[in-house]
Amino acid sequence: MKVFLSTFLSTILLGFFVVAIFPSQIKIFISESIYPLIYDLPLLSQELNLFKDVAVKQQRKHEGLVHYFIDNFTDYSIDFYDLPFPSYDQWRSKPSAYVEQTDNKIIIASGSASFLYIDKENIDSKKVVFTPIESNIRQVISDDKFYRSGSVSIKDLKVIENFLYLSYTKKVSNNCYNVSVLRSKVNFNRLEFEEVFSPNECVDHKYKKQSGGRIFQYKEGKLLLSVGAMANNQEAQKIDSVFGKIISFTPMSNKYQVLSMGHRNPQGLYYDHTRDVIINTEHQALGGDEINVNIVPDSKDIKNYGWPISSYSVHYSRKLVEGEPLHKSHSDFGFIEPSKYFTPALGISQIIKAPMELGLNDSIDYLVSSMGHGVSEGGDMSLHHIRFDSEYTNLIVADIIPIGERIRDLELLKNSNKILLILESIPAFAILSKKNYSCDKSKIPCNNDKKYIKISDDQQNVFRESYERLLP
Repeated sequence: MKVFLSTFLSTILLGFFVVAIFPSQIKIFISESIYPLIYDLPLLSQELNLFKDVAVKQQRKHEGLVHYFIDNFTDYSIDFYDLPFPSYDQWRSKPSAYVEQTDNKIIIASGSASFLYIDKENIDSKKVVFTPIESNIRQVISDDKFYRSGSVSIKDLKVIENFLYLSYTKKVSNNCYNVSVLRSKVNFNRLEFEEVFSPNECVDHKYKKQSGGRIFQYKEGKLLLSVGAMANNQEAQKIDSVFGKIISFTPMSNKYQVLSMGHRNPQGLYYDHTRDVIINTEHQALGGDEINVNIVPDSKDIKNYGWPISSYSVHYSRKLVEGEPLHKSHSDFGFIEPSKYFTPALGISQIIKAPMELGLNDSIDYLVSSMGHGVSEGGDMSLHHIRFDSEYTNLIVADIIPIGERIRDLELLKNSNKILLILESIPAFAILSKKNYSCDKSKIPCNNDKKYIKISDDQQNVFRESYERLLP
């Protein structure tokens, strides 16, 4: 018995010692090796499906409160449609899905590249049916981690000129990854992907997070791509590295131009063709999520947004890191200040142009999505309506629309005022609609004079506390 206890205690002490000396490596091993094995066990798989059923019931239970909570700020309604994919938590940090659209269909792809489509003509009647699309993705992406739990995944979808583009974390060699881009002609019977961009560079980025990956159509036949620092923070300040940058590239060519640098994890990306302006949203570390503006981007005049020299965040360890001081000023150190930063952080995600009816006559309006972990934290799990003046010199948050779910992706439904959302706590595809636009619609853009239902801070706290108790 003494030998057994001695051996048992020695094993525990050895385990604590190993975790203390190699904490990151242990976390990676558990996340990428142990979790997938456990989650694939038949009995646990059944429990996870049961957990999802319970979570969905809880979500349905508080849907009425979500509607009520939204209505106390603006005048929106929301419809949920469960997705046949794991949630973000069940998938151990893999995004649940992304959404895109053609003229008559909506395309949804899971984090591991399972594809569905919805006919737009069924949206108004609320007869949303998901139809699978076959693809050759397993022949193109052979990395087993892409299909398992963990954050190796799709990073964005974009339909451009009858092609469906897909960015993802690509395994280049053992434990060495980058952000690469595939595309397929849009075909709802079968998608045939081929590689159109993959830089000649890769890094070991530990959890495979902080990778950016948003795509947007640029000018002169080029595309924009945001590339995160992938936990190799100092690469963001190296002009000859693709990491921590927003770049432009021509499909079917690995050549690219850097348009801005000093980014940590640019999760949202939008290019205004009429004004020649790039707007991006960006995860910082603990706090300090950013909205950045690049007016008249130029590869010969590369804008620098500071990471990891300047940031309004702090390191998750709350300790000083050599070479990464995170100064609480950008301009003092020669960098561009964010147009807006958020502390506490929002878990900021995608940015899209807002419906015209939400704007004033001379304003430039966008919707920004947030993930995070709770509405009561100060803007997490919400849509943020932001407004610039005509020169992009002033930014205000014009409205916050609490949704109560991690919002991974969003899209403005063409020829409509409806917002398409991917919610990854259930997970679900959702459609957000504004019930009434109190403006003169004969004016384009119309002058929107919203009327808010005023409630006291005490009432807000009661709503939020009740809401949090109902969350799965």
